Amino acid sequence: MRELGIGVERCTRGRGARAKGASVVYLAVRGRLAGVLALADPIKPTTPAALAELRRAGLHIVMATGDSLPTARRVATELGIEDVHAALQPADKLALIEKLQNEGHVVAMAGDGINDAPRWRAPMSASPWAPAPMSPCRARP
Repeated sequence: MRELGIGVERCTRGRGARAKGASVVYLAVRGRLAGVLALADPIKPTTPAALAELRRAGLHIVMATGDSLPTARRVATELGIEDVHAALQPADKLALIEKLQNEGHVVAMAGDGINDAPRWRAPMSASPWAPAPMSPCRARP
């Protein structure tokens, strides 16, 4: 929008949605702001219980996401995750995992698709198992 000279700064709906952790997409028609889409992934109902079980097993949960910091914080707050790394590119995720491994941590990762592809190619030298990629998310009607 900036490149097209279309101002979105005064769009209160976009700011409000972003403040609540949604990703915001602006729509322009003929050089004018015409709409705002607020996108947010729902948390699966089984996720809180799965994370609780991992914590009971003594694991430390780290969120590494390409989502914006407000979006990541919203999800992390709902799930009780305190260690959050946001706005990461795939190479940044790989660097974070390598850093944790170099610090002596055993690292396992669950990812949802192509953004995690570099991780799946990297060796899991510090981990006793190499997870398979999870199925991509599907939109709900």
